[in-house]
Amino acid sequence: MTYLRNAWTVAAWAHELPAGTLLARTLLDQPLVLYRDAAGAPRALADRCPHRFAPLSMGQLCDGGASLFALKPVLLPGDGAAARARRLLAALIEKEPAA
Repeated sequence: MTYLRNAWTVAAWAHELPAGTLLARTLLDQPLVLYRDAAGAPRALADRCPHRFAPLSMGQLCDGGASLFALKPVLLPGDGAAARARRLLAALIEKEPAA
């Protein structure tokens, strides 16, 4: 289907996107994951982990929304800080209970 892409599209209402949650939406045939970052600003990413192709919307937010955690051991920092992602991953591994 053909869509007008150079225009604003409503992705969600503010009440649908509380802090600490992930919201999966498909807009213009594109799967997206919506969330709020650590500062509370809304963010949207393609709903696909670039490493494992899993839906990011099935993951979880870490560090108050600064990073999106899809499948272990991949962290996607919202601001692109790879070093920070490594520290977060180390902290998550330490907190994870033994199987």
